[in-house]
Amino acid sequence: MNYTNEDIEFAIRLLNHREEVPEEEARAWLAEPGHEELVDELALIRKVLSAQKGHEAQPAEMPRLQRRGNGRKLRRRIAGWCAAAAAVAVLAIVGGDLFRTGGVPAAEVEAPRKLVELTLASGEQLFIDPQGGGTAGEGIPYDTARGLDYTAVAVAGAGSTAEERLNTLRTPAGGAYQLTLADGTRVWVNEQTVIRYPERFQGKERKVELWGEAYFDVAHDGTHPFLVEAYGVEVKVYGTEFNVNAYSETNIQTVLVEGKVGVRVRETGEEAVLKPRQLAEYGGEGSGIAVSDVSPYAYIAWKDGEFVFDNARVEDIMERLASWYGLHVFYATEGAKEVWFSGILDRNDSFEEGLERMESTGTVLFGVKGESVTVYAP
Repeated sequence: MNYTNEDIEFAIRLLNHREEVPEEEARAWLAEPGHEELVDELALIRKVLSAQKGHEAQPAEMPRLQRRGNGRKLRRRIAGWCAAAAAVAVLAIVGGDLFRTGGVPAAEVEAPRKLVELTLASGEQLFIDPQGGGTAGEGIPYDTARGLDYTAVAVAGAGSTAEERLNTLRTPAGGAYQLTLADGTRVWVNEQTVIRYPERFQGKERKVELWGEAYFDVAHDGTHPFLVEAYGVEVKVYGTEFNVNAYSETNIQTVLVEGKVGVRVRETGEEAVLKPRQLAEYGGEGSGIAVSDVSPYAYIAWKDGEFVFDNARVEDIMERLASWYGLHVFYATEGAKEVWFSGILDRNDSFEEGLERMESTGTVLFGVKGESVTVYAP
């Protein structure tokens, strides 16, 4: 039987604080179909988990316990209603020490195929299948290998008087995309990103605007520098490879892979020149640009279809995974957010496979129901 969060919370009140529930209210609730069975089931689970807890004094027992088949069955049984507020409430039953056994429930959510939205300068709105091919707008071709390809459109000279036509591309959650600009610059656009660019470049600069994250492999042009603008921060290059993360105006990151770029805050005029393998971070109004040496791959692996986490908090990891797979994440305790994890996950794998890899470290456990995931610290 399917129980609502309200049913589960009321059953927990009866088990934990019976004296606080008026007798008439308790009797009326228990008289409804399935409610008495729910209380019995919760009481049984509490008893079993309490018994298991008594045998878990040694941390070394964790790997063996995680492989037990009966733990897997119990875990799946509980996970069916561990979502939203109910997840925290159920935890209270067993004194905050839940799910030390079992594997991932049999639930699998694949990264969905979603359409990329393209708004032309004319206002016409098109939707592109990243797995397909064809032409868009002014007959501009696109395919699975290079995405939209504007190279057939000539780069206008500095003295051109032609009207600049700006197109806007928007990627969905769980979907990245590529495009090749008119000058031959290749752009990998991460999920939930908006990028505005001209069908052909004019004037002295090649300028695009970004809200989100993109990786640029800029075609060399010594007379027309390439400019990326994101929330008042300008990244200026002539020919190089770099990544810009501008999902938030209070945390703008630029990572240089090769070449040379200048990162400038337009409002203050502050500028930092990056060398390869350096990161520039700008925290928004009132802060300066901080430059540090980094390993670029952790910042650009997304374009190759990977999540790379280097000693990252589970809360930060789950935020990225939830966005990609379209899931809702809850935490059984505040401490569950502070578990740390390092590893590489394939963005093309199912969510279940990612959870299994994370659980195999023995540092974190999950309860899954449909599109809801509850995180537990063992």
